[in-house]
Amino acid sequence: MKNLKKIDLVFKNISNTIILIIAVSILSIIILNLYRGLNLFVFFQSDYQDKLQNYSEFEWSSQYFIDQDKLTASYISYLGHIEDSLDTETIKVSSNGVRNSFNHSDNSEVLFLGGSAMFGFGSNDKFTIPSLFAKHTNMTVKNNGNAGHTSFQGYLKLLNHTRHFRNTSLIISYDGINEVYNLNSDKREKHSYEDLFNSRINSSRINSINSKEYSIVNYLIGFVEPLISVTTKVISKISKKNSTKTFDYTEKDIDNIALNLLSNWSLMLDEAKKLDIKFYAVLQPVAKYGDPSTDHLSISQDLLKFYKSLYDKIRLTLDTNHEYQDLKNSFIDLSDFFQGEKFIFYDHVHISPNGNEIITKYLIDRLNIN
Repeated sequence: MKNLKKIDLVFKNISNTIILIIAVSILSIIILNLYRGLNLFVFFQSDYQDKLQNYSEFEWSSQYFIDQDKLTASYISYLGHIEDSLDTETIKVSSNGVRNSFNHSDNSEVLFLGGSAMFGFGSNDKFTIPSLFAKHTNMTVKNNGNAGHTSFQGYLKLLNHTRHFRNTSLIISYDGINEVYNLNSDKREKHSYEDLFNSRINSSRINSINSKEYSIVNYLIGFVEPLISVTTKVISKISKKNSTKTFDYTEKDIDNIALNLLSNWSLMLDEAKKLDIKFYAVLQPVAKYGDPSTDHLSISQDLLKFYKSLYDKIRLTLDTNHEYQDLKNSFIDLSDFFQGEKFIFYDHVHISPNGNEIITKYLIDRLNIN
C-alpha cells in the first residue's frame, strides 16, 4: 500500500512538472510573438517614436520600430559585441554584424564606422547614411557601424577590414556620443557593456552542462528565457521612463574621454595613410547642440550638459594641441550642424531619415565627390 502511495506521489510530481513546462512554454511563445509583431502591444514599439512628425511621410516607420526591437547582440572576440544576424522587412544584418546597404560590398570603396547612429537606428536599410551615400555617388559601401561601439572599437574594425580587403579608398568614422561608455573610475579602459556580456558568458557556461541530471533544467531554461528576455525589456523601458538618475562626471573625466577619442582617431588616420586611404573623423551631432527643433522630445538636461562639455573639450584640444594637427585637417565637425531644422532627432542622438539625407549630402559636398 505504501509503495502504491509513493508511486502515485512520484507520478503526480512528474505530471505537475510536465504541465508546468508546457504552461511556461506556451506562455513564453505567446508573449514573445506578441512582442515581436502584433500591434496590440504598442507599448513595446520604442515609445511611439514612429508617431513623431519625423516619420509622417514614411509608411514603413511602424514596422521599422517593431523590427528595431528585434535587434540583439552577442559577444565577439576583440570587439566586445556586434549585432546578431537579422532578416526583417526593414532591417537586414549579416552574420558578421554588418547592416545591409544600397550598393553594399564587403570589399567596398567606402567604409563607414561608428555606433548605432551610423548603423542607422531610426531608418530602414535604404535611408541610413551609408545607403544614401552610395545612392548619391554610386560608390560601393560597407556599413560597419554597431550599436554602442566606441572609436576604439572602430579602430579595431578598421584594422580588420583593411587587412582583408584592398579596394577601400575612403573611411569615415562617425563618433562622439558613445565615448561616454568609457566614463568610469577604473584605471583601465572598460566598456560599460562589459559586465552585461560577462554575465551572459557565465550563464552560457552553466547552460552548456551536458550531464543528464541537468538536461531537464536546461530544457526548462530554454523555454523560460524568451519570457525573461521580454520581461527584462519591459522593466527596462519602464525604468527609463521613470528614471531621475543624475549624470555624474568630473572635469578629469571629460579630459580623458576627449583625449581618448582624439587618440583613437589619430590611430585610424595613421593606419589609413599607410595604405593611401583617405580618412575623415566626424564628430556626430547631438540634440540641442546647435539649434535643431527638439520641442517634440523629452531629453535629460544633465545628459545634454555633459555632451556640451565633452564636445567643447574635443574642439578646444584639437585647436590647441599640436599633436593632433594632422587630424585637424581630416576633422569634420557636425556637432552643431543642424540650425533650425524641424523634426530631425527622435531622441538625444539618433536622427530620422530626413536628417541622414542632409548629413549625407553635406559629406559628399565637403569631400568633393562627384
